[in-house]
Amino acid sequence: MGHRLLPLLAAFLFLGLLAPAPPTTGAQQAPVYLALGDSLAFGVGASNPSTTGYVGRVYETLKKSERYQATGLELVNLSVPGAKSTDLLVPGGQLDSAVNLISQRQQDASPAANEVEIITIDIGGNDLLALVAPGSPCLQSASVEPCRAAFGDVLKAIQSNLTEAVRRLRQAAPAAIIVVVDL
Repeated sequence: MGHRLLPLLAAFLFLGLLAPAPPTTGAQQAPVYLALGDSLAFGVGASNPSTTGYVGRVYETLKKSERYQATGLELVNLSVPGAKSTDLLVPGGQLDSAVNLISQRQQDASPAANEVEIITIDIGGNDLLALVAPGSPCLQSASVEPCRAAFGDVLKAIQSNLTEAVRRLRQAAPAAIIVVVDL
């Protein structure tokens, strides 16, 4: 009799393994800290970019805060080493990916508690590096004025690009905290 039950028990176990798992309280249920930027936000130069870069450290600190102890917090770091502020705005780039993620989180079946709550943008350093690249007026002339004009142009471009990025992020996630780091 026991031998007849063994195949039946095995079948139930097998079917149980095939059944869909119940929803978990994993990453899709947690609010999101979203990081955009260049190599600094990515963590280049850190011994372990995902944990010892500043974004990873901010994430770990936030996770331990009273606000996120019960819900948890998910980190999505879209930063790209070498990125310039203009790269934020290219179609299919970091900003489009960020806005898509925000939209998905707002429209999914999960509770509102899984939306993007914190966004950091750390970009602009690579824009400034162009001022010391070969061919830059800052390296070609002893005159300060051409370099000052180039510097002003770079700062205006960074400001314009960041203004547009923040505008689009604010439009997508009106309640999110947006922090611009660096310049």
